[in-house]
Amino acid sequence: MSSLANHQVIPIAEILNGIAEFRAGGHKNEWIHQSKYYRTDRVRATLNCSLTPNNFTLTLEINKDGHTVLKEIILESLPDEIIFAHQLGSLERSEDTIIVRQKGGANLYRSTSI
Repeated sequence: MSSLANHQVIPIAEILNGIAEFRAGGHKNEWIHQSKYYRTDRVRATLNCSLTPNNFTLTLEINKDGHTVLKEIILESLPDEIIFAHQLGSLERSEDTIIVRQKGGANLYRSTSI
């Protein structure tokens, strides 16, 4: 990076700090795959992804009126995108449940009544 810094202004300290934090956090990569708010029911459903060197987890979190009513790991796999990517689909509201669908449309998970 220092040779690049001779030609471009780059935030070396911030980059190195970010790398150190990533290492200190166990090389964990977390992101929100999808989040939907269902206004009529005041319900938010969120699919949280977590990727570590050892595994991948997909967690469904459902909040109603700002309170968590469900937080459950609905998928665990090896940390390989070839294994889990096709299972990351979409959220749907069906009557009083939340359905998580795979990319192909099959149900991956259906919540209990909320």
